[in-house]
Amino acid sequence: MLSHEIAHALAHHSNERVTREESGRVNVLLNKAFDRQQESEADHIGIFLMTFAGYNPEEATRFWQRMRQLSQGREIPEILSDHPSDERRIRDIERWVPRAESAKRAFDKGNIASARPTNPDMRSFALSSEKAIAKCKLQIANLKFAFCNLQSSCSQEE
Repeated sequence: MLSHEIAHALAHHSNERVTREESGRVNVLLNKAFDRQQESEADHIGIFLMTFAGYNPEEATRFWQRMRQLSQGREIPEILSDHPSDERRIRDIERWVPRAESAKRAFDKGNIASARPTNPDMRSFALSSEKAIAKCKLQIANLKFAFCNLQSSCSQEE
């Protein structure tokens, strides 16, 4: 849940919603479709965030399976909802988890593209990108520490 909410902030979803509302275009079903898209995007980004922060992304699937079980018989059709159905979320997350785990393994082995471009015009962009990545890593580490302090199940090694 935490990585999902962080993903909303990273993707600037609140800004998108304000802009959409200020545009004056009011179409309830279309707005719900945009909201579902943002929720799905936050799920996707969140899976990668939690994986790179050292958490087991399979837990997201189990979470949505529990949510599906708890809401059984009370679901509303997805087209009328501002969130994807539990079924869709489970299906999407099951598809994203192997990709996130593979990306994390590649990152841990150093199998990533060079951040330093050979084009001189791109060097300043690369340096600012490296600083942004370092800042994100620090924020993720701080969030992981804070989250572990909230949970009694975190081990001392984490």
